[in-house]
Amino acid sequence: MNREISIMIQLQRFWDGVLLARDEIARAGKSIDFWKKQVADTEKSLALLESRIKTMKSAIKQKEIELSQKDEKSTKLEARKTAVKNERELAALESEKHTLDGERTALEEKVLMEMEELDGASAEEKRLSGELDGMKVQAEKDILMLQGRIAENRKAMEENQAAYDALLVELTPPFRAKFHKLTESAGGKAIVRLDGETCEGCRFQIPLNFVLDAAKSDRVVNCTHCGRFIYKP
Repeated sequence: MNREISIMIQLQRFWDGVLLARDEIARAGKSIDFWKKQVADTEKSLALLESRIKTMKSAIKQKEIELSQKDEKSTKLEARKTAVKNERELAALESEKHTLDGERTALEEKVLMEMEELDGASAEEKRLSGELDGMKVQAEKDILMLQGRIAENRKAMEENQAAYDALLVELTPPFRAKFHKLTESAGGKAIVRLDGETCEGCRFQIPLNFVLDAAKSDRVVNCTHCGRFIYKP
């Protein structure tokens, strides 16, 4: 096999190692971002729920104050009955008290309904808080593992990059420049095998004379379609 092609094949292995490690680092980084977003979103949901519960409690407390005020007013109205002078005054008093009792009943029903809603919201808060605690534990564990994976792949990427850089200078200048350019622009693949008469990089059928040249030890051949270096294994 042509010496330049042999070097290119090894260079491609190193470069594949760089790309693989780079992809793993990016994938792990996205997983870390996912966990952080999950925790942040859940914390936000919990904070909103806690704020809602606080508002609900305040509203219930205010209604309970209003109920207390209506109870006091009802008691006073009841006491005034002893001082009425005629049926007309008594009827007016009874009417006012009836209206007050109706308002009190409606208000009391609202309080009971809001207390039920508060119980539901409090149960949801407890569930969400527990979920968040578990999520944080899992996130911390997974993020630590992912950070370790990133460190391992960064080391592998640096090692492959160093090996690639060291070997690249072994290529003659014209091939070196083209090979390096292809690794940066052709999906990372600068050299590919021929599958029969087909380039494995672009699946284009190569003219027969190029296929024959690729099998010769004194030739360096490029795909006529994608420009990648090709070789016959």
